[in-house]
Amino acid sequence: MTVRNKIAAAVAALGLLTCATLTSAGTASAAPAGPGAVLTKATVFFHTNDEDKDDDTHVTLWVRDKNNTTAAFISSDFAHFDDNSDNSFPLQITNQSSWDLLNQGTSTLRIDPNGHDTWRFNIHVDLLFSDGSHLSSDGFGVSLSQDRRQQTWGVQ
Repeated sequence: MTVRNKIAAAVAALGLLTCATLTSAGTASAAPAGPGAVLTKATVFFHTNDEDKDDDTHVTLWVRDKNNTTAAFISSDFAHFDDNSDNSFPLQITNQSSWDLLNQGTSTLRIDPNGHDTWRFNIHVDLLFSDGSHLSSDGFGVSLSQDRRQQTWGVQ
């Protein structure tokens, strides 16, 4: 198991919000997967910072590969997320995209509040593949509201 995979496993087990292994240049590095590795599990972790998510704010998350094919998603109001709370949810796999296609793909989160809501949070999306390798997508200090509803991050 690579160092990155050990870190990703620890993140998934503990619900922490960071899992990038940094190279000496300071950029995130993804360990290549074995040939034919496909997506088998996807999980999103939210840490709400100092501005909660209302219970009636709808959240949708898409994970898309390089070809813009949706590989995994979740769409729900969930519940109220208190300030300084942690929440994790499994995503539905809609396409068992390969590691090669998901590497450099995107994750997009959209909120649809019922009226006014500002939600400030960190997000970590963990993608697990059939050979045990991982890719991830992270956003820190994100602020979405009725005026700014959507943000996209890279997968690596």
